[in-house]
Amino acid sequence: MDVFVGYVTAFFQGQLIIAVSMGTLYAISFTLIGLEFGVLIGLVLGLLNIVPFLGTLIGLLVVLPMAYLQPDGGIELLLLTGLVFAAVQVIESWLLTPKIMANRSGLHPELVVISLFFWGTALGGIIGMVLAVPLTAFFVAIWSEIKASLKRSLSNREVRP
Repeated sequence: MDVFVGYVTAFFQGQLIIAVSMGTLYAISFTLIGLEFGVLIGLVLGLLNIVPFLGTLIGLLVVLPMAYLQPDGGIELLLLTGLVFAAVQVIESWLLTPKIMANRSGLHPELVVISLFFWGTALGGIIGMVLAVPLTAFFVAIWSEIKASLKRSLSNREVRP
C-alpha cells in the first residue's frame, strides 16, 4: 500500500509540474502573439490541465473566439492562437508528460503513453486519463510484490532438502 500511495503522490506532483509548465508556455506565447490578458489566460489554462485535456478544451472554446473578437484581433490572431495551442500540445504530449511522469512515477515513458490511451479508452475519456498513471503504477507495484514473493518462496523451496 505504501508503494501505491507513493506512486499516486508522485503522479499528482508530476501533473502539477506539467500544468505549471504548460501555463508558462501558454502565458509567454499568448503574450508574444498579442492576445489580451495572455498571461492570466495562459496560467489559468495551464492549471486546468491538471485534469488532462480540460485546459485545452476550455481554452479552445474561450480563447479562439476571444482572439478573433478582440479589437486588434481577426483571422491572423485566431490562426496564431491555434498555432500556439497546437505547439504547446505537441510539447506537452511528446516531451513533458512522458519525461516528467516517467521520472515521477518510475514508469517507462512509453508505458505512460500506452497507459493514457488504454485507461482513457477503458474508463471512458477524461476519468481514465486522470487515473491512468496511478492505476498502471498500482498494477506494476502489485506485480513487483507478486514477483518478489514468488522468488522468495522458490528460493526457500530450493534451500530445503
